Amino acid sequence: MAGVGIEEPEQEGRLGGKGSSSNVKQGKLSRMESRLRMESIYFPPIGTMMMME
Repeated sequence: MAGVGIEEPEQEGRLGGKGSSSNVKQGKLSRMESRLRMESIYFPPIGTMMMME
């Protein structure tokens, strides 16, 4: 499973460099959003401030 996950992005990068970079950014954003949601449970004001920025 891990090997397949690593190979897929590389193939996409060869076909379309911009697409691969956007996928990486989306992955980071999704992680940030999940973190903000988890933190917002404990610190709602901080979470909302981060979203505003």
